[in-house]
Amino acid sequence: MMEIVDLIDILANLAEFNFVEKGVSKNFKEVKEKEKLLRHFTHLANKHYSYIFGKGMEDNNSALSLLFIYDALLESQEDAVINVDQCLVEA
Repeated sequence: MMEIVDLIDILANLAEFNFVEKGVSKNFKEVKEKEKLLRHFTHLANKHYSYIFGKGMEDNNSALSLLFIYDALLESQEDAVINVDQCLVEA
């Protein structure tokens, strides 16, 4: 079974997202703080969709929770760029 980090990496690559970390453009796998960033997206997804699961999405590895976490990533992007530092400040 693939890890959620790998699935987010695939989806982000398909969407051609750039992650800017400390002023350097990277793909998701190259982001040093990807676990913290994923927690940030999970937190956003929980904030918007926790009523569906009744518990946090970090406890649920379903395709549906992946969809909501990816939705949080989409919400954080601007012109296919995700500012990692800004997301982590918001976390």
